[in-house]
Amino acid sequence: MGNIPASTRSERAILGLLLTKSELSMKILGELDRNPEVFSLVAHQQIFQTILGLLSQEIRNYDTSIVISELDRKGNLDDVGGTSYLLKVTADRCSVSSLDGHLKTIMNDFLLRELVIISEILSKEALEALKSPSEIISKLHKDIQGVRVRKTKEKIFFPEGRVERRLDQLIARNERDPLILGFPNLDKLLFEGYLPKHVSVWAGRPGMGKTTLRKNAERNLCMRGLGVVAFSTDQGIEVEEDQMDSLNSGIPYEQIYWSRNWTDDDPRWNKIVESQEIQQKWDYTIVCDRSMETTDIWDIMYRITDRHPVNVIFFDLFDKFVDMNVENNKPQRIGRGLGLINQICEEFNVHGVVLCQVPRIVERRPNKRPRLADLKDSGSYEEVARQVLMLFRDMYYNPDAVRDIMEVCVAKQNNGPSGADTVARFSCRMEIKELISIEQETTSSISAEED
Repeated sequence: MGNIPASTRSERAILGLLLTKSELSMKILGELDRNPEVFSLVAHQQIFQTILGLLSQEIRNYDTSIVISELDRKGNLDDVGGTSYLLKVTADRCSVSSLDGHLKTIMNDFLLRELVIISEILSKEALEALKSPSEIISKLHKDIQGVRVRKTKEKIFFPEGRVERRLDQLIARNERDPLILGFPNLDKLLFEGYLPKHVSVWAGRPGMGKTTLRKNAERNLCMRGLGVVAFSTDQGIEVEEDQMDSLNSGIPYEQIYWSRNWTDDDPRWNKIVESQEIQQKWDYTIVCDRSMETTDIWDIMYRITDRHPVNVIFFDLFDKFVDMNVENNKPQRIGRGLGLINQICEEFNVHGVVLCQVPRIVERRPNKRPRLADLKDSGSYEEVARQVLMLFRDMYYNPDAVRDIMEVCVAKQNNGPSGADTVARFSCRMEIKELISIEQETTSSISAEED
């Protein structure tokens, strides 16, 4: 056949990652269709087949030594080049950030090899006149279609079985509880709730309450038994813990921050312990890292989902991920990063909530409320998001305001109402509380004072 399309370097890079990071095995196997033939070398095919065999035996936490032992047990160790070659493959492993590029290279080479084989067979049949031209052309179309359908078959919905498929969809939807955040007045504005495999955006200027809304949503979700992951590039683990302890214990956040002034017999210590005991029962993971890149999320999510289920992921702040927080080609980077978040949500069947900032231009307006067009650096926020919520606090700009009210405006919503009239209002403290209307809340307070 001559020089066949193959990148043995990419093959070793992927196999090396498989041998050293078993938590990535399901993603890699899915991308390679669990097909050993995607590798050009027989030795690489045997290594891949051995890993498939271990996983079929429910051995998920394998490592290089286990794979070597399994190859030796089957008498295939020498065929793949012995222990020394396995160690070389391990040393040639790629980084998690370059994983997708190597996977794409391997699959492209594999499809090219299949096309080469098809063309050689058809050339031989044409030269030997074994079949008529129409038969050869028909076979060509069929074989080419077989190559193309490898990566698209799961997303093609043919007319056959349409009624049964649609009924199954509706039954599954009716049996599935809608994913809501636990704020009745806001949840009723969000027509579809928070659908798995989709992304929402929460945006606002600094100080508008994005993180406060997130922490309250996380607590509501966890209290209902749902799994939550929070990626924080904006604050450290101590602040995250302080805020959640404040919500669970009812102790004001400022008091927890100054806990070094508490005496040993202060009853607030017991409340902090109770808060932590509650959180230990939750499926809740916090990832705090100011040097994190969006490409790190794959690896982290595979490790988390091995420990507990996940329903919602929060990214706070998305525009502070290292590979997003750059000046060069920022709109393109934001677009690629959001595309990656979308893929992650689809891969793990979760909803992703992206928190981001809007530019200072909103502060030049009289009412200073953000608009959909304010989403900075890239229109990709609006394109990718199924919902966009805009946050605003009047007291941030007007300290003399009577109440500290957080407004959450549904600026965009697929298949639902949006715009200036779709607003939920909250009293803005660490534990936010919904207001049916500002007027009703004020009237209730006045009546209570008169009584």
